[in-house]
Amino acid sequence: MPELQPKSDQNSQMGDKINSSNMFFSNEASNMAHLQVSVDLFVFTVGKGVYRNLQTMSDLARFSNGNLYYYPEYEYYQSGLRFTNELYNCLTRECAWESVFRVRTSAGFNQTATLGNKLIKQRTNDLILCPVIDKDRMLIYEIEREAETVDKPERRRLMADQQHMFVQTALLYSTADGERRIRVLNAAIPLTNIHHLSFDYLDTSALALYW
Repeated sequence: MPELQPKSDQNSQMGDKINSSNMFFSNEASNMAHLQVSVDLFVFTVGKGVYRNLQTMSDLARFSNGNLYYYPEYEYYQSGLRFTNELYNCLTRECAWESVFRVRTSAGFNQTATLGNKLIKQRTNDLILCPVIDKDRMLIYEIEREAETVDKPERRRLMADQQHMFVQTALLYSTADGERRIRVLNAAIPLTNIHHLSFDYLDTSALALYW
């Protein structure tokens, strides 16, 4: 296990302060994920001013599709119940195993970003590896529409006539009983050029989780 140093140097660049300071954890997480092992990390500090390099340590959870639980200045009477409940939930929630996940969109739309604790499976471009999947895991996809200035006329006509964006998600997983299953969800999302309608129909719960 490498020694982690604080990133408190005032002369450091901002990128140095928010990026991981050691590749050991991300490399180990990648190796474990490809062996179908996910890491849930519980981090405690006791007393004031105790430093933990969370940005680097959290790579274990980030790249193995795990979770990070942080308890700063831990005291049993203040945070003990929270820790007990989160540990109990972590050990008893229903899980699926050895999962892979992919999102597809209709023509004219591109995935620009994927946010969350994830790892792209080796030798693939967009297949997300999920050693363990449960109700508490969350992934966010950013999707944008292609510019209508594409070269092919038939492509421009297709995009001009679009009234919906179609999204398909596919999750291949194993149940706790050893059954191999696939779950596919399809959604047709209406399109509009009236700006205020986008705000009228926002999913505020999903937006709050995104930010």
